[in-house]
Amino acid sequence: MFHNFEFLIASTPYLFAAWLLSVGWHYLKTKKIKFFHFKFSIKNYYWLFTGFLASQIVVSIKTGTLNNLILMLVFAFTGVIGETLFSAWWKAFYTKSFWVYKVETVAHSYTSFLNFIPWAIGGMLFLNILGITAGATLNYRAVAAAEIPFYLIFALALLVGLLIQWIVFHSAGINKFKNASLSNYLFFVFPFLLALAVCALVYSPNFIGIAVAFGILGAFFEYLFGKASELFISKKLWTYNHLSLNNGHFTPLSLVPFSLAGFYFWGIALFLQSLLK
Repeated sequence: MFHNFEFLIASTPYLFAAWLLSVGWHYLKTKKIKFFHFKFSIKNYYWLFTGFLASQIVVSIKTGTLNNLILMLVFAFTGVIGETLFSAWWKAFYTKSFWVYKVETVAHSYTSFLNFIPWAIGGMLFLNILGITAGATLNYRAVAAAEIPFYLIFALALLVGLLIQWIVFHSAGINKFKNASLSNYLFFVFPFLLALAVCALVYSPNFIGIAVAFGILGAFFEYLFGKASELFISKKLWTYNHLSLNNGHFTPLSLVPFSLAGFYFWGIALFLQSLLK
């Protein structure tokens, strides 16, 4: 796992170089200096975040292994799939979507074709978060070496929670919720809370601290990504629909989904590592 945000630190020089090249290219074309708010295009979007990929290509060349690039590729696709499934899950209980994408949208605007890059980045950042938090609170290598992988216990408990939730929702004849409240939101996230509690009991109570770190830092980095997109390529990529703040860029309701995403990517990384041995 990563430590001290190695992925982010390694990518920073390449991101800065891509930005400088954008400034220089704009000046050559227009004879005007422009540092921010470049015109949105798919090409500019990919160029803006190419530094993350470039840094891992360099790491792969130096280490002689493609593991990080493979991880990013897997995270890109599984992130989009997970996001779509979460959105569909939310819509089963609420009349309004949790979020709406505005560009290159897919599946009722639950996700976007542009999201492969942010989820590839996000998955790697979750491993950074795990490396920092678990390094101080949990021997995650022992968890990884456990006879029953944590992600199997987590997934089983999550599925049991989803089944209980679905039975209660339909047997009680509850209508879809129009707005998120504390009570219905706790009902919605019950499967995740159950899975977290089971893993805390089976492995370590420090799973709770890791969950908090995943939620807070995951939401924070997503917020920065959204603001960076708006700052550099003049495009707001998504809007939150419930308890939204800062013009729809953030909602406190996203903390639990990002916590869930952290365990999702951790489990995928462990499973992939077992295949690559």
